[in-house]
Amino acid sequence: ETTALLERQQSKAAVELAKQQMQLMQSQLSPHFLFNSLSSISFLARSAEPIVQVDAIAKLGNLLRFTIENASRSTITVHEELQFAEDYLGLQSLRFGDRFVCDISCDSLVHGAPCPPFSLQPMLENVFRHVVEQIADGEEASAKSPVNIRAIVEQRGTDVFMSVRNSPNPSVGDPGKEVGSGTGMKSLRARLTHIYGDAFSLRHQASPENFCVELLFPNRAVSDAL
Repeated sequence: ETTALLERQQSKAAVELAKQQMQLMQSQLSPHFLFNSLSSISFLARSAEPIVQVDAIAKLGNLLRFTIENASRSTITVHEELQFAEDYLGLQSLRFGDRFVCDISCDSLVHGAPCPPFSLQPMLENVFRHVVEQIADGEEASAKSPVNIRAIVEQRGTDVFMSVRNSPNPSVGDPGKEVGSGTGMKSLRARLTHIYGDAFSLRHQASPENFCVELLFPNRAVSDAL
């Protein structure tokens, strides 16, 4: 009876994990984002140099390949996550042009460190959904200063630290606005809990000038069997 109960619990956990993995694949690159990316590529096909067109299509292909190949993995390397983030930013630049400026700083000591896939990218996507898109779609968008985005990845003791800071703060002027609660961030928190239990920290800090999301998780290998 104990063995049967354990088998049922394991089966239930496996089903739940498979469901989370499917949700991850469906949510990380939303249809809305893919539609805008394809629209940007279509525009480039009519107006840009062939080398730019090829680069845009390659970036989109890399994003799709990364999503499919890594949805079932518990961790990848920080270097792989950075590559994914760079391709994501490259495609966003097709749509928004000079509406944003992003700088990513990574400590070379953590390039090979294990990290959950889709960890830095949702933190960046949070900025685009709540700030860049809102400013770009607003009135007199061309007259506004670009959104400044600063991402940091570094070693903190025995942990890996990631942060994404942006100005302006999207919640200023709207105290009831809930930032950082989108599908990507909720998925990130759920996956971190599944992998690390309570041995991680995901929080945000806000000031009148900027908004920051910070992530801290253990620098240790994790089995894909989780």
